[in-house]
Amino acid sequence: MNDSTSQNLQKLIRNAKKELMFKVVVIGDFGVGKTSIIKRYAEGIYSTSYKITIGIDFSIKKLNWNENTHIIIQLWDVAGHERFGSLTSVYYRYAAAAIIVFDLTRPETFKSVKKWLYDLRSKIAKSVPIILLANKGDVNISNVPSCIIDFCDKNDILAWFVTSAKDDTNIDEAMFILIKTIYEDYNNKEYSVPYIQHIGGMSAKDLHTRCYKRLFTNAFYKKCSWKDFRKNFKMEDLTVTKCLYDAVNGTFPTTLKEFELLTRDYLRHAKQRKESEQNKR
Repeated sequence: MNDSTSQNLQKLIRNAKKELMFKVVVIGDFGVGKTSIIKRYAEGIYSTSYKITIGIDFSIKKLNWNENTHIIIQLWDVAGHERFGSLTSVYYRYAAAAIIVFDLTRPETFKSVKKWLYDLRSKIAKSVPIILLANKGDVNISNVPSCIIDFCDKNDILAWFVTSAKDDTNIDEAMFILIKTIYEDYNNKEYSVPYIQHIGGMSAKDLHTRCYKRLFTNAFYKKCSWKDFRKNFKMEDLTVTKCLYDAVNGTFPTTLKEFELLTRDYLRHAKQRKESEQNKR
C-alpha cells in the first residue's frame, strides 16, 4: 500500500468513532431458510423465490447498541450443500457466534443439526455462543421436536426460537439474545478477539462495499482467474492483491493464502451466477 493511501486510512481511523464488529456464521442444511432469515434481519426484506447459496455470501447489519457503542454484525451465509463442506473451516475462522437453522417442514433437517454442531466445534478452537432456529413456523409450528429443549441443554446451545422469515417472527428477538451474549462476553474478556475490530473512518459496510461489490462487480465479468484479476484490475493505483488484502484484513481476518482461496471461490461462483442470469434472458 503506498504512503498516501496509508496516511489517508490512518487519518480516517483517527477521526472516526469506535465500532465493534462481530462475525456470525449461519449454517444448516440447504433450503432451510438461512438466506431468507439473513435478508429479513439485515435488509428487512423477504423473497418467495429460492436461489441456492453457492459457497458463501455476506450481509452486514449495523446497530446502535448503546450511547457509546456501535455494533456491526457480519453474517456469513454458508451454503448447506455437502459439496461446499470442505471450505467450512475457512468460513468459520474467527466466528464470534453461530446460528444453526433447520426447517420445521422437513424433520430430517433437525437430525442434521448435530452434524453441523460437530462440524462447527471441530473447526473452531474455542467455544462460541450458538442459537438454534426452527424456521418456517408460519407453515407448520406443530412440528417442533419434543426433544428440542433437552437437545439444547445437552449440547450447550444458548437458546432456540421458532422463526418465520416470511412473517418476520422471532428473528430480531433471537439476534438480540445472541448479540447481547457476544457483547457481554467481550466486555468480560471472554474472547481474545482478532475477529472483533475497531474500525475507524471506513465502516465495515464501506469496506464490504468497496472491496467486494465494487471491485468484484467491475472485475469478474471480464476476468475470472485470480491471476488475471490480480494482474489487470487496479483501484486508486493500487494492485488488487495488496489493496484488497490490506483493506479486508480488518474485516475478514485471514491469511493471504486463505484470502486468495476465498477470492477465487467468489469469482468462480460470480461467473456462474452471471452465466445463469444470462441464460434466463
